[in-house]
Amino acid sequence: MQGKETVVIDNNSEGAEFVPFRDKGVKIKTISEIEAEKALLHAAGDSAGEAAAASESAEKSEDSGEFKAGLNVTNFDELFQQHQKEAEDKAAQVVEEARKKAERIRSDAEIAAETARKRAYEDGKEQGYSEGMALAEQEIQQKEEELSQLARQQREELAECMGQKKGI
Repeated sequence: MQGKETVVIDNNSEGAEFVPFRDKGVKIKTISEIEAEKALLHAAGDSAGEAAAASESAEKSEDSGEFKAGLNVTNFDELFQQHQKEAEDKAAQVVEEARKKAERIRSDAEIAAETARKRAYEDGKEQGYSEGMALAEQEIQQKEEELSQLARQQREELAECMGQKKGI
């Protein structure tokens, strides 16, 4: 048969009988058998003769339904457990990093609060000193004015007393 030729098999007509490939002695390999051969060739690195022998034993065991030795078997339970363990480890790492970051933030906040408290204390102290000094200067000025006025009154009184003394 060439590429575009088609053959119609009619089981009802005489002479047209379907003959399976097995009956003709043709063995068609499944994809899993081909992949198994490739894996054996790559994994073992053995000679082509040994790979062919393994392939033949694989064919025989498939026909008989036996276990095929040398094929890679994937245990999904182990893969799942491995991925779950990796995910748990990564989650634990993320949690630990978050805990450390939270501790740094808390520590920074405590330092900032202490700094703000000290600054507020110093600002209050300075403001109290400034206000106290301003109030003291006011009181001093007021007392100076009172003393100045009292001194003027006493001079006036002294002058009056002296003027009366001269007039006697």
